Amino acid sequence: MHLTGGALKSGNEILRERKSVRFTFIRDHTTLFEIAIMLRVLDVSKSGFYAWLKRLTCPRATLNAVLLEEIKGVHSASRGSYGSPRVTAALRRSGSRVSRHHVARLMRTAELRGKSHRRGRVSITNSKHGEPRSMNLLERNFTASEPDQKWLSDITYLPTTEGWLYLAVVLERE
Repeated sequence: MHLTGGALKSGNEILRERKSVRFTFIRDHTTLFEIAIMLRVLDVSKSGFYAWLKRLTCPRATLNAVLLEEIKGVHSASRGSYGSPRVTAALRRSGSRVSRHHVARLMRTAELRGKSHRRGRVSITNSKHGEPRSMNLLERNFTASEPDQKWLSDITYLPTTEGWLYLAVVLERE
């Protein structure tokens, strides 16, 4: 099955889903494809689809949708750093009666995750070797009588979203 417009990654994915998921797909893509074609391709009946459209949503689903919007608000207010325990605590402070497991389940279905802090420290020096250390030629005398005689350098690292960025600086002392 190939529907154009990037609507499906793989036809088998949607065909293996339960009917309510296929009905939702049809409802969401009526502007891209003809309903009759989607009904045939997704192997669902026309009467079943229109009966599903007329059904009222259950009260639990309605409450979950409202709670999910509150969760998204708390999560975005924390700039994506809060996970389910902190989101739950924030919701309870605002008066909602929710459990952490319920919040965690809704966050999972909405693919919301808290940012984890990077643990550990990057080591840029290997001091455990048998090689001799470099001599301290300056002996903390950083003033130079002429240019191009004393050079200082240092290296540091900065955490980025793509990994560690190493920064080296070289200075000439005059």
